[in-house]
Amino acid sequence: MQQLNSNTLNENNYTCIVKNSDEVVFTSTERGVKPLLDYIDENHEYMDITVIDRIIGKGAMCLAIKSKAKKIITPIISKKALELANKYNVYVEYKDVVPGIINRTGTGTCPIENAVSNIEDIEEAYNIILETLKELAKN
Repeated sequence: MQQLNSNTLNENNYTCIVKNSDEVVFTSTERGVKPLLDYIDENHEYMDITVIDRIIGKGAMCLAIKSKAKKIITPIISKKALELANKYNVYVEYKDVVPGIINRTGTGTCPIENAVSNIEDIEEAYNIILETLKELAKN
């Protein structure tokens, strides 16, 4: 079995990989929090998964925790995402901690990161993420 790490994302153009033990159970090339939402929607029953993602903001961390992640591997993580991981005992391997995640246009904070900025409850954050995505889809 090939060792998957953050370099594997670039080599295969993946944005997100989910592993259960050594088995890859999900991959995506979608952007933002969509891969983790897709993983949740597929109703996987795995416990203690590993999520390998290009960027982990607080929204993605909330979704990873909801997905029962126990390990996150990412080159970039936001400070609030790392704090949440510590609170929920999720092990994180990362290269850089950033103050926050920037939106796709580079003009401000990521709307998902902003929406869950002060939320600590995972289910509440999940619902806020869904609501925020619906609002963004209207624009």
